[in-house]
Amino acid sequence: MLGLNITDLTEVEGQDRVAKFWQLVGRVPQYFLFLNSPRLKVPGFSWAPRTLMCSRFGGVTTTMATVTPQGLRGIFFVFALEKENLVVIDGSFELESTVQQFPENADFVRIATSDGPISYDTILFLYAPCKTPGFQPGISLVADQNEGSQIHHYTYGCLVWLNTESWLIGPPTSDVGPVQMLRYKAQEMEMVIS
Repeated sequence: MLGLNITDLTEVEGQDRVAKFWQLVGRVPQYFLFLNSPRLKVPGFSWAPRTLMCSRFGGVTTTMATVTPQGLRGIFFVFALEKENLVVIDGSFELESTVQQFPENADFVRIATSDGPISYDTILFLYAPCKTPGFQPGISLVADQNEGSQIHHYTYGCLVWLNTESWLIGPPTSDVGPVQMLRYKAQEMEMVIS
């Protein structure tokens, strides 16, 4: 099966067996992060689908990431959010009225939230978003405290949607609650997603 030694899989059970399978595979396409599938609850594998039986994703990329015991390692396109520049506004938000609160030419994104501040630090995209009408999937990530490491470590959060016309991240609906406006830095970043 895929040239793997399946004897290694018989030594573990349950979700640990699926995590072992991904380790034996070694490399997966980055779009696996976007598959609509339940995720493993195994340290280092919260990014990994528990099954491929019900998984669907419209986009395809051949860019690969490496499976490690610590998580999925690769170079990903992200919006790194700057929470110190947070502006909270209500659902009737007008983009033009808030722009003057940021330096000219600043990059900012609106994030639809429930109550309280957002709980994630970074949004990962399969490719760089552009400001044309539509929706683009993203993944919310939470930074891990990994002092001394040269590589950024994040925990997989959940699927989010970027409305590429209004630059709003959240559910793809017109009914949004409170909105938080954040500056972001768009960049490619090497990271491990656990």
